Amino acid sequence: MPPIHFDHKFKILVLGESGVGKTSILSRFLKPNCPFPDVPAPVTTETEDHFQRLRFRNKSVILHLVDVGGHKFNPAANCVPQIVRCVQGVVIAFDLTSQLSFLEVSKWLDFVRKRCHEQVPVLPVGNKSNEAERWVDSMKVKDLES
Repeated sequence: MPPIHFDHKFKILVLGESGVGKTSILSRFLKPNCPFPDVPAPVTTETEDHFQRLRFRNKSVILHLVDVGGHKFNPAANCVPQIVRCVQGVVIAFDLTSQLSFLEVSKWLDFVRKRCHEQVPVLPVGNKSNEAERWVDSMKVKDLES
C-alpha cells in the first residue's frame, strides 16, 4: 500500500466530561450527511482515534482527531503523555444544559495547560443547543476567556 501524501497533519484532542456529546460532535463532523440518530452514542470509555482528509487552500490536510472518553479519564494515567504528544489543538466540549459540565471546563483547561505546550489553541464548544432548558449562556462562555 503506497503512503498517503499530505501537506499538513494536525492532531486535535476532544476533551470534556462524560455525556456532553464529544463523540456526537465528531460523528457529525466526520459524516455530515448521515442522519443523526435519536439513540445517543455509547459512552466512550477509552480514547478513539479518527482521521479525516481535507483539502484546504489547495493543500492536502490530515486531521487526527482524538476522542478522549470523559467517563473514567485519569490525567495521571501512563497513557496521557502519548495522548497529548504533538497536539496542535484542543476542543473542550460541555453540555449547555448542565451546570456541572460547564464548571468542569476549568479542570480541563488546567489539564491542557499542564500537559500540552502553552501555545496550543483551545476551543470551548457548547453542545445540546437544541434542548429547551439551557444553563449556559454566551456571557458565561465569555467569562472563560478571563
